[in-house]
Amino acid sequence: IQEVLNLLGPGDIVTHCFKGYPMGIFHFNGHPVSEAWKALERGIRFDLGHGQGSFAWEAGRDAKKHNFPLHSLSTDIHQGNVKGPIWTYGRTMAKFLHLGYSLADVVRTATLGPAELIDEGKDLGSLSPGTVADLTLFRVVDQKTTLTDSLGNSETGDRDVQPAHCIRAGQVISDMKTPPPA
Repeated sequence: IQEVLNLLGPGDIVTHCFKGYPMGIFHFNGHPVSEAWKALERGIRFDLGHGQGSFAWEAGRDAKKHNFPLHSLSTDIHQGNVKGPIWTYGRTMAKFLHLGYSLADVVRTATLGPAELIDEGKDLGSLSPGTVADLTLFRVVDQKTTLTDSLGNSETGDRDVQPAHCIRAGQVISDMKTPPPA
């Protein structure tokens, strides 16, 4: 990863950045590799991209402990992981609440964060007048929830984030009534 990070420049994005495998952006001692810090200084941004093999509790905790920023909270959700470990985008948001990120930080990195990575922060990920009103409304539910990382490690969180409504161009197109398994 150090060699790859050295090749990147301003505007480049590293996704799947909190993997729990050797050669990730965190040393075995939990510290970010120096090349990751240098990449941040050059304007490289880091995106979660939680998928079947791309998020580990340990990496998430190491990032938080060392104040390593996550610019975008996203998923790599597809047929192979929608029945675990991802379940929903909300469940990924719940994992970061469980790690100790504030609700405001989780919402910002799940909305404006991805939009800013593609230089669309003024139109997407915003509720400013004149922007496209594409929204997913979530509810934070206080309940014990099994949260599983990509390595199969499960922890029990105190909250879940469940989708409630999907709005496209200002029109409600979906009313989500069935939450994923707790």
